[in-house]
Amino acid sequence: MKKQIEILIRLQEVEDRSTAIQSQINEMQTKTATLDDKLKIYTDSLNNARDKLEEQKKEYRQLETDSQDNEAKIAKSRETLRGVKTNKEYQAVLKGIDDLRHANSFLEDQMLTLLEQSELLTKEVTALDQDLETAKKQISTEKEIIKTSLADISTQLEKISKQKESILETMNQDMRNKYERVKKQVGAKAVVPAIKEVCQGCDINIPPQLFNELQRFDKLKFCPHCYRIVYWKAQE
Repeated sequence: MKKQIEILIRLQEVEDRSTAIQSQINEMQTKTATLDDKLKIYTDSLNNARDKLEEQKKEYRQLETDSQDNEAKIAKSRETLRGVKTNKEYQAVLKGIDDLRHANSFLEDQMLTLLEQSELLTKEVTALDQDLETAKKQISTEKEIIKTSLADISTQLEKISKQKESILETMNQDMRNKYERVKKQVGAKAVVPAIKEVCQGCDINIPPQLFNELQRFDKLKFCPHCYRIVYWKAQE
């Protein structure tokens, strides 16, 4: 029985290493996702600025077209002036020309404002583009480091998995069934030591008699509080 209990202890040690490595893998995968999110923020900021700049350019072109249309109308109205017969018609055409000039003056103010905004936004786009390229290089380097680390850790995990299978093959079926049942009930940490009469799984004192029996390693014992498999371990 002592040999089987020692096998259980080794199995739990391997399980613990496997859990720790899987936690590292999860952290690295989370970091990779965080780096992707960071890059997306840079990309979105640049795309938004570019879209806004394009909208301003479209708005400027429309204002320019409206201004040109008004100039064409003014020229046509001047032609009309040559053929008017009455003073009332003459005044009406002049007012129309004056309105168009005022409209164009307003359009020119808007165009000037857009030009100033576009100039600032163009500088912002250039800066964001540079920031994105810098971020791409930094993130690519970091992801490459993570990729290399993941490959190394995955190799370790594979070795540990083989160790686990090897250990399981040396366990009798009854012991294996009990281990799997406890693991299913309490989680990954199914086998824990008892040190100075304290179960290291739940940190609660176990009965003195049970603690004494553990030191004989002649029978599988369970913590009466957390139901984990417990074994005796001398205080370090």
